[in-house]
Amino acid sequence: MAQYSLPRRPRILLVKLSSFGDVLHALPTLEALRAAFPASHITWLVEAAYAPLLSGHPALNENLGGAPAAPRRVFVRVQSGRAAPARGAAPHPSL
Repeated sequence: MAQYSLPRRPRILLVKLSSFGDVLHALPTLEALRAAFPASHITWLVEAAYAPLLSGHPALNENLGGAPAAPRRVFVRVQSGRAAPARGAAPHPSL
């Protein structure tokens, strides 16, 4: 397994755009990331319909829900080095 070194305050982007259930099932991931990286800046990209589910969540720094330009802003952030690309988390197909 590859070893990675993280900056002191990593920037983490969760991308779970749609499906009410998918967003709810990903909330423990958000909380686990906050517990593992308390100094990190965590952003979540979600469709406008589900943005209120995340609004005010104490483990989340930024909610990029509801803006039609959100995917473009995220691409610019990754490209400019303001956010690092990461592996996705998806439920196991047998679940």
